[in-house]
Amino acid sequence: MPPLDSSPQSITAAAATPALHSRLGSLGLLWNATWLIAIPAIVTLLMMRYLLPSSAQSEGTLLGLVARAALANPLIFAVGLFLILSLITRYWRYYLPGFRVTYPVVPGTYRALRIDELRLIDQATVLVRRLTRPRAQRRRNNTLTAAANAAVQISIRELSEHVANGRLDGIRSLMGDLESYDKSSVRYYEFSDWLRALAFAGVPILMALGFRAQAVQTCKVSGSSMLPTLADGDSLGLRPSAYRTLSQSVVSTASQRVPARGDIVVFDNSQRTPEDYLIKRVIGLPGDEISMKGGLPVINGWTVPYCDAGIYANVTGDLEPTVGHVVVEFLEDRAYLTLYTTKGTVPSFEAYQVKEHEVFVLGDNRFASSDSRSWNDGRGGGVPIATIRGRADWFLTGITREGTLDFSRLLEPFNLQFHLEGVDVSGVKRRIQECVRNKPALTSPPPPKQPA
Repeated sequence: MPPLDSSPQSITAAAATPALHSRLGSLGLLWNATWLIAIPAIVTLLMMRYLLPSSAQSEGTLLGLVARAALANPLIFAVGLFLILSLITRYWRYYLPGFRVTYPVVPGTYRALRIDELRLIDQATVLVRRLTRPRAQRRRNNTLTAAANAAVQISIRELSEHVANGRLDGIRSLMGDLESYDKSSVRYYEFSDWLRALAFAGVPILMALGFRAQAVQTCKVSGSSMLPTLADGDSLGLRPSAYRTLSQSVVSTASQRVPARGDIVVFDNSQRTPEDYLIKRVIGLPGDEISMKGGLPVINGWTVPYCDAGIYANVTGDLEPTVGHVVVEFLEDRAYLTLYTTKGTVPSFEAYQVKEHEVFVLGDNRFASSDSRSWNDGRGGGVPIATIRGRADWFLTGITREGTLDFSRLLEPFNLQFHLEGVDVSGVKRRIQECVRNKPALTSPPPPKQPA
């Protein structure tokens, strides 16, 4: 028999692999999208929502470690869980409903095959695909004689035909011969397939980490100083680039754009409190003179308008009752919620002139917040804009009273919403809407007075 052309173009992967991985029809693509992407994603969300235990209830156990990991980094944990489920689904794909639609439609070929026979055809298809790659052909050209190379190509072509027609005996007889002929190529591409599998698992995690570092970060609320909008244990989506200029986004992480009044910001604060960062609302900008009227801020002599929305009553995890009034404040054409409790005292405070490159911040829980009013022994203080990590824009997860994750407000913005587990707040929410419908005409303070 004359030898075949042994160049890499003599037989191509497209010509040699008519089965599972090379000729997926529309039904096959739909099957893959459903079972390998959509269903693992849905199961991931359901598991995050309903199956994760409370870290407190499972303290000291493996489940406790899992729960703490999910609470600390819900985004990374969810991506990893999705990848594990997707890989498990792929491994057991032969047993899943509709798997046969991923094969080419050849009348009478694959419809009546057993699972082990489908697995054999799948393995043969993968082997043909490996051996017909250009690099594998170049390796054979360099390591095999012309006659041996021609024999391998004939076997590849015959195996491809057996796969296309479902000839199991022919597949079994040729697979061992091909693997023995071209062991180096088979081992090489088995190793490369493992690398691709690792990349499939690792790249999304690395992308999530990079996205988290550059575009979105997460932070967790500690304490009750931002009630009623933000509660202890809430995880928030943080936009670190909100106050960076284009050039600073590339060469520096320092924030230099001035935040807007009403923004919720996260800033480094290790020098003032044991916490690494604090979460507060921006009230005053550089040059503003800030004083307080009870719990209400006064900006350049102008009192921020407000509307009482009703009674707030809640019992926190330490069984300490929090009772007060929800108050809507209007500032810079935006509205947000504050809380005036019956307990606590307003920090003593005199007027403070906000310095250049800093902002004045307050907690929304006005009688239970350590903020710009109380710093510097009650003389007031600002937050340097360069220490702001970013702007908090939306919810990620909360914590139920049992200590499990609450996804009920996932990706919701802070739009005059607050949540009290097990408490009917419909009346307060209706009153909030009335306040918004009747908001005052003037919501912007006058400019600061210029020094003489």
